[in-house]
Amino acid sequence: MIFRTLQISIQEIKVLFADRQALAILFLMPVLLILFLSLALTDIYHQKVGRHFQVVLLAHSKKIPEILHAKMKGYGYEILVDSAESQSIEEYVQLHDPEVVLELPQDLEALLEKRKDSVSTEKIKISFRPNLDQSYQDLIKAQLTLIFQSMVIDRVNEEILGSSDLGPGDPSAGKSVALRSFDHQTQLFEVVGKTKVLPNPLQQTVPAWSLFAMFFIVIPLSNSFIRDRKLGMFKRLLGYNVSKGELILGKVAPYIVINCLQLFAMYGVGRFVMPWLTDRGFVVHGDLGPLLIVTLVSSLAATSFGLLIASWARTAEQATSLGPLLVVIMALTGGVMIPHFVMPQFMQKLAHLSPLYWGLESYFDVFLYHTPVKAMLYNIAFLFGFALITFLLAIYRFRWNDDDGG
Repeated sequence: MIFRTLQISIQEIKVLFADRQALAILFLMPVLLILFLSLALTDIYHQKVGRHFQVVLLAHSKKIPEILHAKMKGYGYEILVDSAESQSIEEYVQLHDPEVVLELPQDLEALLEKRKDSVSTEKIKISFRPNLDQSYQDLIKAQLTLIFQSMVIDRVNEEILGSSDLGPGDPSAGKSVALRSFDHQTQLFEVVGKTKVLPNPLQQTVPAWSLFAMFFIVIPLSNSFIRDRKLGMFKRLLGYNVSKGELILGKVAPYIVINCLQLFAMYGVGRFVMPWLTDRGFVVHGDLGPLLIVTLVSSLAATSFGLLIASWARTAEQATSLGPLLVVIMALTGGVMIPHFVMPQFMQKLAHLSPLYWGLESYFDVFLYHTPVKAMLYNIAFLFGFALITFLLAIYRFRWNDDDGG
Protein backbone atom coordinates (compact mmCIF):
# COMPACT_ATOMS: atom_id res chain seq x y z
CA MET A 1 0.00 0.00 0.00
CA ILE A 2 2.73 2.48 0.96
CA PHE A 3 4.66 1.73 -2.24
CA ARG A 4 1.64 2.30 -4.50
CA THR A 5 0.70 5.49 -2.65
CA LEU A 6 4.27 6.78 -2.98
CA GLN A 7 4.28 6.03 -6.71
CA ILE A 8 1.06 8.02 -7.19
CA SER A 9 2.53 10.92 -5.17
CA ILE A 10 5.71 10.96 -7.24
CA GLN A 11 3.69 11.00 -10.43
CA GLU A 12 1.58 13.88 -9.11
CA ILE A 13 4.74 15.84 -8.22
CA LYS A 14 6.03 15.37 -11.77
CA VAL A 15 2.76 16.73 -13.13
CA LEU A 16 2.96 19.74 -10.82
CA PHE A 17 6.52 20.58 -11.83
CA ALA A 18 5.60 20.25 -15.48
CA ASP A 19 3.60 23.48 -15.07
CA ARG A 20 6.17 25.55 -13.23
CA GLN A 21 4.43 28.85 -13.92
CA ALA A 22 1.28 27.71 -12.10
CA LEU A 23 3.39 26.37 -9.23
CA ALA A 24 5.25 29.68 -8.99
CA ILE A 25 1.95 31.58 -8.84
CA LEU A 26 0.94 29.59 -5.74
CA PHE A 27 3.94 31.08 -3.93
CA LEU A 28 4.06 34.48 -5.63
CA MET A 29 0.39 35.34 -5.02
CA PRO A 30 0.55 35.39 -1.19
CA VAL A 31 3.87 37.28 -1.30
CA LEU A 32 2.28 40.09 -3.32
CA LEU A 33 -0.82 40.10 -1.13
CA ILE A 34 1.27 40.30 2.05
CA LEU A 35 3.40 43.09 0.57
CA PHE A 36 0.65 45.38 -0.68
CA LEU A 37 -1.97 44.73 1.98
CA SER A 38 0.48 45.17 4.85
CA LEU A 39 1.21 48.64 3.50
CA ALA A 40 -2.47 49.35 2.79
CA LEU A 41 -3.65 48.29 6.26
CA THR A 42 -1.18 50.47 8.14
CA ASP A 43 -3.51 53.48 8.32
CA ILE A 44 -6.41 51.34 9.59
CA TYR A 45 -4.34 50.34 12.58
CA HIS A 46 -3.38 53.93 13.28
CA GLN A 47 -6.75 55.67 12.84
CA LYS A 48 -8.25 56.44 16.22
CA VAL A 49 -10.64 59.31 15.47
CA GLY A 50 -14.40 59.46 15.90
CA ARG A 51 -14.80 56.36 18.07
CA HIS A 52 -17.51 56.39 20.75
CA PHE A 53 -17.75 53.86 23.53
CA GLN A 54 -20.56 52.52 25.65
CA VAL A 55 -19.54 52.45 29.32
CA VAL A 56 -21.50 50.52 31.92
CA LEU A 57 -21.31 51.76 35.52
CA LEU A 58 -21.89 49.11 38.17
CA ALA A 59 -22.71 50.86 41.43
CA HIS A 60 -23.53 49.57 44.91
CA SER A 61 -25.84 52.48 45.66
CA LYS A 62 -28.80 53.51 43.54
CA LYS A 63 -27.80 57.14 43.46
CA ILE A 64 -24.87 57.91 41.18
CA PRO A 65 -23.75 61.55 41.28
CA GLU A 66 -25.17 63.45 38.34
CA ILE A 67 -21.84 65.17 37.82
CA LEU A 68 -20.16 61.80 37.14
CA HIS A 69 -22.75 61.05 34.49
CA ALA A 70 -22.38 64.49 32.92
CA LYS A 71 -18.58 64.48 32.92
CA MET A 72 -18.38 61.08 31.22
CA LYS A 73 -20.90 62.14 28.58
CA GLY A 74 -18.72 65.18 27.95
CA TYR A 75 -16.01 62.81 26.67
CA GLY A 76 -18.43 61.20 24.23
CA TYR A 77 -19.22 58.09 26.25
CA GLU A 78 -22.63 56.47 26.17
CA ILE A 79 -23.46 55.71 29.80
CA LEU A 80 -25.51 52.84 31.18
CA VAL A 81 -26.01 52.35 34.92
CA ASP A 82 -26.62 49.00 36.58
CA SER A 83 -26.51 47.58 40.09
CA ALA A 84 -23.42 45.92 41.49
CA GLU A 85 -25.40 44.38 44.36
CA SER A 86 -26.86 41.53 42.31
CA GLN A 87 -23.87 40.72 40.10
CA SER A 88 -20.14 41.18 40.04
CA ILE A 89 -18.26 42.78 37.17
CA GLU A 90 -17.08 39.34 36.00
CA GLU A 91 -20.66 38.05 35.87
CA TYR A 92 -21.85 41.13 34.01
CA VAL A 93 -19.11 40.78 31.39
CA GLN A 94 -19.95 37.13 30.85
CA LEU A 95 -23.66 37.87 30.36
CA HIS A 96 -23.57 41.10 28.33
CA ASP A 97 -20.11 41.41 26.69
CA PRO A 98 -19.90 45.23 27.08
CA GLU A 99 -17.13 47.31 25.51
CA VAL A 100 -16.19 48.94 28.83
CA VAL A 101 -17.59 48.32 32.30
CA LEU A 102 -16.65 49.98 35.59
CA GLU A 103 -17.45 48.72 39.08
CA LEU A 104 -17.29 51.56 41.60
CA PRO A 105 -16.22 50.54 45.12
CA GLN A 106 -18.51 51.55 47.95
CA ASP A 107 -16.01 53.80 49.71
CA LEU A 108 -15.34 55.70 46.46
CA GLU A 109 -19.07 56.27 45.96
CA ALA A 110 -19.33 57.58 49.50
CA LEU A 111 -16.41 59.93 48.86
CA LEU A 112 -17.87 61.25 45.61
CA GLU A 113 -21.34 61.71 47.14
CA LYS A 114 -19.91 63.57 50.13
CA ARG A 115 -21.02 60.96 52.61
CA LYS A 116 -17.54 60.28 53.85
CA ASP A 117 -14.44 62.32 54.73
CA SER A 118 -11.86 59.75 53.73
CA VAL A 119 -9.78 58.50 50.87
CA SER A 120 -10.90 55.68 48.60
CA THR A 121 -8.83 52.63 49.45
CA GLU A 122 -10.31 50.27 46.87
CA LYS A 123 -9.49 50.38 43.21
CA ILE A 124 -12.10 50.89 40.52
CA LYS A 125 -12.51 47.64 38.63
CA ILE A 126 -12.53 48.07 34.88
CA SER A 127 -13.03 45.49 32.16
CA PHE A 128 -12.55 45.92 28.42
CA ARG A 129 -13.87 43.79 25.61
CA PRO A 130 -10.90 41.54 24.71
CA ASN A 131 -10.65 42.71 21.10
CA LEU A 132 -10.55 46.42 22.03
CA ASP A 133 -7.31 48.00 20.83
CA GLN A 134 -4.74 48.55 23.58
CA SER A 135 -4.36 52.23 22.63
CA TYR A 136 -8.11 52.70 23.13
CA GLN A 137 -7.87 51.03 26.53
CA ASP A 138 -5.06 53.38 27.58
CA LEU A 139 -7.00 56.40 26.30
CA ILE A 140 -10.14 55.42 28.21
CA LYS A 141 -8.22 54.87 31.45
CA ALA A 142 -6.49 58.24 31.07
CA GLN A 143 -9.77 60.06 30.44
CA LEU A 144 -11.53 58.35 33.33
CA THR A 145 -8.62 59.23 35.60
CA LEU A 146 -9.06 62.91 34.67
CA ILE A 147 -12.81 62.66 35.32
CA PHE A 148 -12.37 61.27 38.83
CA GLN A 149 -9.57 63.74 39.55
CA SER A 150 -11.80 66.65 38.58
CA MET A 151 -14.64 65.32 40.76
CA VAL A 152 -12.44 65.13 43.83
CA ILE A 153 -11.01 68.59 43.09
CA ASP A 154 -14.55 69.97 42.72
CA ARG A 155 -15.50 68.51 46.09
CA VAL A 156 -12.43 70.00 47.80
CA ASN A 157 -13.09 73.39 46.22
CA GLU A 158 -16.71 73.35 47.39
CA GLU A 159 -15.64 72.64 50.96
CA ILE A 160 -12.95 75.33 50.85
CA LEU A 161 -15.34 77.95 49.49
CA GLY A 162 -18.05 76.94 51.95
CA SER A 163 -15.78 77.19 54.97
CA SER A 164 -15.39 80.48 56.88
CA ASP A 165 -12.28 79.25 58.68
CA LEU A 166 -9.32 78.67 56.34
CA GLY A 167 -6.76 78.40 59.14
CA PRO A 168 -4.65 75.42 60.11
CA GLY A 169 -7.64 73.72 61.62
CA ASP A 170 -9.68 73.87 58.42
CA PRO A 171 -10.92 70.42 57.41
CA SER A 172 -9.89 71.03 53.80
CA ALA A 173 -6.26 71.34 54.80
CA GLY A 174 -5.87 67.60 54.68
CA LYS A 175 -7.89 67.09 51.54
CA SER A 176 -4.74 67.01 49.39
CA VAL A 177 -4.38 63.49 50.75
CA ALA A 178 -7.54 62.54 48.85
CA LEU A 179 -5.99 63.63 45.58
CA ARG A 180 -2.95 61.44 45.98
CA SER A 181 -4.99 58.31 45.32
CA PHE A 182 -5.78 59.72 41.85
CA ASP A 183 -2.23 60.61 40.83
CA HIS A 184 -1.67 57.66 38.48
CA GLN A 185 -4.18 55.62 36.54
CA THR A 186 -2.24 52.44 37.36
CA GLN A 187 -3.11 53.06 41.01
CA LEU A 188 -6.71 54.03 40.33
CA PHE A 189 -7.81 51.09 38.20
CA GLU A 190 -7.67 47.35 38.60
CA VAL A 191 -8.12 45.83 35.14
CA VAL A 192 -10.14 42.61 35.29
CA GLY A 193 -10.97 40.07 32.61
CA LYS A 194 -8.91 39.00 29.65
CA THR A 195 -6.93 41.43 27.52
CA LYS A 196 -6.07 40.71 23.93
CA VAL A 197 -3.15 42.07 21.95
CA LEU A 198 -4.21 42.99 18.43
CA PRO A 199 -1.92 41.95 15.57
CA ASN A 200 -0.01 44.59 13.67
CA PRO A 201 -0.45 44.65 9.86
CA LEU A 202 2.29 42.09 9.26
CA GLN A 203 1.08 39.76 12.00
CA GLN A 204 -2.36 39.95 10.37
CA THR A 205 -1.43 39.57 6.71
CA VAL A 206 1.27 36.87 6.88
CA PRO A 207 -0.87 34.10 8.43
CA ALA A 208 -4.09 35.38 6.80
CA TRP A 209 -2.86 35.35 3.22
CA SER A 210 -0.83 32.21 3.76
CA LEU A 211 -4.10 30.49 4.72
CA PHE A 212 -5.79 32.01 1.68
CA ALA A 213 -3.05 30.60 -0.55
CA MET A 214 -3.41 27.20 1.13
CA PHE A 215 -7.11 27.06 0.28
CA PHE A 216 -6.42 28.25 -3.26
CA ILE A 217 -4.78 24.87 -3.78
CA VAL A 218 -8.34 23.92 -4.77
CA ILE A 219 -7.57 24.97 -8.37
CA PRO A 220 -4.59 22.71 -9.21
CA LEU A 221 -5.86 19.86 -7.02
CA SER A 222 -9.36 19.76 -8.52
CA ASN A 223 -8.01 20.17 -12.06
CA SER A 224 -5.65 17.25 -11.51
CA PHE A 225 -8.45 14.98 -10.29
CA ILE A 226 -10.86 15.96 -13.07
CA ARG A 227 -8.21 15.63 -15.78
CA ASP A 228 -7.17 12.14 -14.66
CA ARG A 229 -10.79 11.08 -14.34
CA LYS A 230 -11.62 12.27 -17.85
CA LEU A 231 -8.51 10.67 -19.35
CA GLY A 232 -9.41 7.35 -17.77
CA MET A 233 -6.34 7.25 -15.52
CA PHE A 234 -8.40 6.19 -12.52
CA LYS A 235 -9.94 3.27 -14.39
CA ARG A 236 -6.50 2.05 -15.44
CA LEU A 237 -5.33 2.15 -11.83
CA LEU A 238 -8.16 -0.20 -10.96
CA GLY A 239 -6.31 -2.84 -12.99
CA TYR A 240 -3.36 -2.51 -10.60
CA ASN A 241 -5.59 -3.17 -7.60
CA VAL A 242 -5.22 0.40 -6.31
CA SER A 243 -7.80 1.22 -3.64
CA LYS A 244 -9.72 4.48 -3.40
CA GLY A 245 -7.83 5.41 -0.22
CA GLU A 246 -4.41 4.82 -1.80
CA LEU A 247 -5.31 6.88 -4.84
CA ILE A 248 -6.65 9.83 -2.84
CA LEU A 249 -3.80 9.81 -0.34
CA GLY A 250 -1.20 9.57 -3.10
CA LYS A 251 -2.63 12.50 -5.04
CA VAL A 252 -3.34 14.72 -2.01
CA ALA A 253 -0.02 14.24 -0.15
CA PRO A 254 2.05 16.50 -2.49
CA TYR A 255 -0.43 19.34 -2.04
CA ILE A 256 -0.22 19.03 1.74
CA VAL A 257 3.56 19.39 1.46
CA ILE A 258 3.18 22.40 -0.86
CA ASN A 259 0.82 24.08 1.62
CA CYS A 260 3.30 23.64 4.44
CA LEU A 261 6.10 25.05 2.27
CA GLN A 262 3.87 28.02 1.41
CA LEU A 263 3.40 28.90 5.07
CA PHE A 264 7.08 28.74 5.92
CA ALA A 265 8.00 30.69 2.78
CA MET A 266 5.54 33.42 3.78
CA TYR A 267 6.90 33.33 7.32
CA GLY A 268 10.34 34.01 5.86
CA VAL A 269 9.00 36.92 3.80
CA GLY A 270 7.33 38.46 6.83
CA ARG A 271 10.29 37.85 9.12
CA PHE A 272 13.18 38.93 6.89
CA VAL A 273 11.86 40.92 3.89
CA MET A 274 8.92 43.04 5.07
CA PRO A 275 10.76 44.84 7.93
CA TRP A 276 12.84 46.55 5.23
CA LEU A 277 9.69 48.05 3.68
CA THR A 278 7.60 48.91 6.75
CA ASP A 279 8.19 50.24 10.24
CA ARG A 280 6.63 47.11 11.71
CA GLY A 281 8.40 43.85 12.31
CA PHE A 282 6.92 40.38 12.15
CA VAL A 283 7.43 39.54 15.80
CA VAL A 284 6.63 35.92 16.63
CA HIS A 285 6.43 34.66 20.20
CA GLY A 286 5.43 31.07 19.52
CA ASP A 287 7.38 27.82 19.35
CA LEU A 288 7.94 25.68 16.27
CA GLY A 289 5.91 22.71 17.57
CA PRO A 290 2.50 24.44 17.77
CA LEU A 291 3.23 26.18 14.47
CA LEU A 292 3.77 22.83 12.75
CA ILE A 293 0.57 21.39 14.23
CA VAL A 294 -1.57 24.36 13.14
CA THR A 295 0.00 24.34 9.67
CA LEU A 296 -0.60 20.62 9.21
CA VAL A 297 -4.25 20.83 10.32
CA SER A 298 -4.82 23.91 8.16
CA SER A 299 -3.28 22.10 5.20
CA LEU A 300 -5.53 19.09 5.80
CA ALA A 301 -8.57 21.39 5.83
CA ALA A 302 -7.48 23.11 2.61
CA THR A 303 -6.73 19.90 0.71
CA SER A 304 -9.90 18.21 1.95
CA PHE A 305 -11.89 21.17 0.67
CA GLY A 306 -10.10 20.95 -2.68
CA LEU A 307 -10.82 17.21 -2.79
CA LEU A 308 -14.51 17.89 -2.14
CA ILE A 309 -14.70 20.35 -5.05
CA ALA A 310 -12.84 17.87 -7.29
CA SER A 311 -15.23 15.06 -6.38
CA TRP A 312 -18.45 17.03 -6.88
CA ALA A 313 -17.49 19.09 -9.97
CA ARG A 314 -17.94 17.34 -13.34
CA THR A 315 -15.79 19.74 -15.35
CA ALA A 316 -12.66 21.79 -14.76
CA GLU A 317 -14.69 24.93 -15.49
CA GLN A 318 -17.08 24.13 -12.66
CA ALA A 319 -14.21 23.50 -10.26
CA THR A 320 -12.22 26.63 -11.18
CA SER A 321 -15.28 28.86 -10.82
CA LEU A 322 -16.96 27.36 -7.75
CA GLY A 323 -13.81 26.57 -5.73
CA PRO A 324 -12.18 30.05 -5.77
CA LEU A 325 -15.58 31.72 -5.22
CA LEU A 326 -16.16 29.72 -2.04
CA VAL A 327 -12.58 30.41 -0.88
CA VAL A 328 -13.08 34.16 -1.35
CA ILE A 329 -16.36 34.05 0.60
CA MET A 330 -14.71 32.11 3.44
CA ALA A 331 -11.80 34.57 3.41
CA LEU A 332 -14.13 37.59 3.54
CA THR A 333 -16.11 36.24 6.48
CA GLY A 334 -13.15 34.61 8.22
CA GLY A 335 -11.08 37.74 8.84
CA VAL A 336 -8.54 37.27 6.05
CA MET A 337 -9.50 40.11 3.72
CA ILE A 338 -10.99 42.29 6.47
CA PRO A 339 -9.44 41.99 9.95
CA HIS A 340 -11.88 40.27 12.29
CA PHE A 341 -11.63 42.88 15.03
CA VAL A 342 -12.78 45.76 12.79
CA MET A 343 -15.93 43.92 11.69
CA PRO A 344 -19.36 44.72 13.18
CA GLN A 345 -20.61 42.32 15.83
CA PHE A 346 -22.89 40.28 13.58
CA MET A 347 -20.01 39.73 11.12
CA GLN A 348 -17.74 38.64 13.95
CA LYS A 349 -20.29 35.97 14.84
CA LEU A 350 -20.71 34.96 11.19
CA ALA A 351 -16.94 34.51 10.95
CA HIS A 352 -17.17 31.38 13.11
CA LEU A 353 -18.66 29.53 10.14
CA SER A 354 -15.47 29.94 8.12
CA PRO A 355 -12.58 27.45 8.52
CA LEU A 356 -10.18 30.28 7.71
CA TYR A 357 -11.31 32.02 10.91
CA TRP A 358 -10.32 29.03 13.04
CA GLY A 359 -7.03 28.70 11.21
CA LEU A 360 -6.26 32.40 11.60
CA GLU A 361 -7.14 32.39 15.30
CA SER A 362 -4.85 29.39 15.76
CA TYR A 363 -1.98 31.22 14.08
CA PHE A 364 -2.62 34.26 16.26
CA ASP A 365 -2.41 31.96 19.29
CA VAL A 366 1.01 30.83 18.06
CA PHE A 367 2.41 34.13 16.76
CA LEU A 368 1.01 36.59 19.33
CA TYR A 369 -0.02 34.89 22.54
CA HIS A 370 2.49 32.06 22.98
CA THR A 371 -0.47 29.75 23.65
CA PRO A 372 0.34 26.12 24.56
CA VAL A 373 -1.11 23.42 22.34
CA LYS A 374 -3.63 22.32 24.99
CA ALA A 375 -5.18 25.78 25.09
CA MET A 376 -5.41 25.81 21.27
CA LEU A 377 -7.32 22.53 21.00
CA TYR A 378 -10.69 24.29 20.73
CA ASN A 379 -9.69 26.17 17.56
CA ILE A 380 -7.79 23.23 16.12
CA ALA A 381 -10.76 20.92 16.75
CA PHE A 382 -13.07 23.09 14.64
CA LEU A 383 -10.50 23.23 11.85
CA PHE A 384 -9.93 19.48 11.98
CA GLY A 385 -13.69 18.92 12.08
CA PHE A 386 -14.07 20.88 8.85
CA ALA A 387 -11.29 18.80 7.28
CA LEU A 388 -12.91 15.54 8.39
CA ILE A 389 -16.42 16.46 7.19
CA THR A 390 -15.26 17.67 3.77
CA PHE A 391 -13.01 14.62 3.37
CA LEU A 392 -15.85 12.19 4.15
CA LEU A 393 -18.16 14.02 1.74
CA ALA A 394 -15.47 13.84 -0.92
CA ILE A 395 -15.02 10.10 -0.38
CA TYR A 396 -18.77 9.60 -0.59
CA ARG A 397 -18.93 11.49 -3.90
CA PHE A 398 -15.69 10.13 -5.39
CA ARG A 399 -16.09 8.34 -8.71
CA TRP A 400 -13.59 6.49 -10.88
CA ASN A 401 -15.00 7.98 -14.09
CA ASP A 402 -17.64 10.46 -15.21
CA ASP A 403 -20.09 7.70 -16.02
CA ASP A 404 -20.08 6.58 -12.35
CA GLY A 405 -22.81 7.71 -10.00
CA GLY A 406 -20.38 7.44 -7.06
